[in-house]
Amino acid sequence: MKILFLSHMTDPTAGGWGRYTHDLMSALRELGHEVKSVQEVLGNEEGLHDPLSYLSTPFVFLLDAGKIKRAIGAFKPDVVHITVEPYALLVPYMPEDMHVVLTVHGSYAYLPAVSSWFWAPICKRLYTSALKRIRTIIAVSEYTKAYLLKNIEAKIDVVHNGIATNDAVFAENPTPKEKKIILTVAPLKRRKGIVESLRAVARYKKEYRTSVEYRIVGSHDTQSAYSKSVADEIRLLGLSDTVVLTGRVSEETLRQEYAQADLFLMLPLVKEPYFEGFGLVYLEANAAGVPAIGSSEGGSREAIEEGVSGYVVDPNDPAETSARIHDILDTGSIDRARARAWAENHDIKIVAEKLLEIYRGVMSS
Repeated sequence: MKILFLSHMTDPTAGGWGRYTHDLMSALRELGHEVKSVQEVLGNEEGLHDPLSYLSTPFVFLLDAGKIKRAIGAFKPDVVHITVEPYALLVPYMPEDMHVVLTVHGSYAYLPAVSSWFWAPICKRLYTSALKRIRTIIAVSEYTKAYLLKNIEAKIDVVHNGIATNDAVFAENPTPKEKKIILTVAPLKRRKGIVESLRAVARYKKEYRTSVEYRIVGSHDTQSAYSKSVADEIRLLGLSDTVVLTGRVSEETLRQEYAQADLFLMLPLVKEPYFEGFGLVYLEANAAGVPAIGSSEGGSREAIEEGVSGYVVDPNDPAETSARIHDILDTGSIDRARARAWAENHDIKIVAEKLLEIYRGVMSS
């Protein structure tokens, strides 16, 4: 089968869109299918515009319409899979008989809700029209599906996200360290709940007096208002000697960050239209045997099996989160091998097999 992917990136370190697209393309290739991105067909200089520009600059997507036509003409795919939601606006410029599949992840599942105010009404008409042309919509969680169905009528399949578990560095019985390491992998954005995580870590240190290091891995703009509020919170909570902000790291370094962690912590917040649709990072941590604590808000609760791979907590309750940190770090309540097994149940090859069935169904309809 020949599958063309529409994404502006396939870099697994560049966020959820890049990770999902990279790992899925790799898994499909391993299964013997011919898979290419638009950039690979046309050359990097012909790459698609930043998808977020589709939401603020009217009709910028028209500049990519010709590229899509050329890529489809050159590659002649059986299926076009859009893994970055804004590129759905390009569907009307594809052949009418093209088999198109769209994955919706989280905040950008319904484009008009995140578009600039003057563009939203037109975007709504265009996006609704495009969705009618798409053969199958795949949501990465039941939460994302429910959110999209509040805005449109459509048939939506749920296929939970997956990761390449074989890439993880797993140790069932890691060497004890002087300091326990708590890890967050996320950009410094309000909806990632960084401040809420800091408050939970501070409470844990005060209550249980365990020596910890809290490492936050991900891109951040030091001049942004939220980055400054994070820096202020670190000072106010007395965590200057505890928190390490690494910035964005390489794929290999990221694997090592997971491998050395004792606990993964991320507490996303729902501030509609912005929310966490699933949370691949919980599975990435579990693949390394690292238990995870996630939020009861949004789709991240579907990425965690309560009491097996970690715990789900109220992100605004630092006492509850602190208690769960204690359970994992001090009492060993989550077995690392079971956390790893949960991740293996979500291996990207399993996801790829499910998507192949969807592709076949689309092609035969």
